[in-house]
Amino acid sequence: MQINRKISVIIPCFNGKDFIKDTIHSVLNQTYTNFEVIVVNDGSTDNSVEIVQAFNEERISIIHKENSGVSDSRNLGFKRAKGEFVIFLDADDLLSENFFEAALKTFKEDTSIDFLTVDISNIDENNKPIASEYNYRGTYKNVQNEVVSFKINVSTCPSAYIYRKEQLQKHKIYFNKTLSSPADRYFLLEIGAYLKGGFISDAPLKYRVHPNSMSHLKSKKLVLDQEIFLNHTLQQNILKRSEDVSIFKRKLYYQLFVDFLKLKQPLKAFKYGYHYLTTYINSNN
Repeated sequence: MQINRKISVIIPCFNGKDFIKDTIHSVLNQTYTNFEVIVVNDGSTDNSVEIVQAFNEERISIIHKENSGVSDSRNLGFKRAKGEFVIFLDADDLLSENFFEAALKTFKEDTSIDFLTVDISNIDENNKPIASEYNYRGTYKNVQNEVVSFKINVSTCPSAYIYRKEQLQKHKIYFNKTLSSPADRYFLLEIGAYLKGGFISDAPLKYRVHPNSMSHLKSKKLVLDQEIFLNHTLQQNILKRSEDVSIFKRKLYYQLFVDFLKLKQPLKAFKYGYHYLTTYINSNN
């Protein structure tokens, strides 16, 4: 294996004091050691920075900026990355200790692969496994279809993916700063449009599930974020197959219909309910 193949680990951090220590340890404990860790401090008001600085590790650097969101943090870290490969690791997730070694082995064996993903197991706030009836994984085949279908066992969490940096640069794929929660999905829709994926079967990600996870906080802001995601995806014509466009519309129209009903915004609920019914009827004709 080539020892000069550096991996850049980009960790966006906003008030991550509870878990970032364990996350960084999961990187430092890797069996492959040629990596850099770029922590992007997104205006944290807790002691996250002090926790990172306490590692006193030359492979760790910190970028400070005012709070501007996770997508902007990931993009800034990516611009500073010096590695041949990049992973966007959330500040509360944990990597298997052989993740880097397994990824580089696969990249070396198949040079046509642009990105890799893994199996995923859920953990709680105390690093204890959370039992599930589903076998979670990232997506690497039929990426756009699996993303727009919102398959329950398919994760879009950035921590579960590692990329050849040059391929992201070549196709100008960055995280959309106008999006928050759906930014992960939009990023993968772009990935699915241009890149070829692969899978690592023996280096699962430990994905943290806790009450403050963004995906678990249903709010007006999150609903409006989904609305922007819908409109932006359709306007940019990013989906390559008409079947996936239809699936995407049905899924988002219905979800927005339900969400706006819950928010007691009947006009918007009616709008998306009407769009859903029209799309559903057309797809069955």
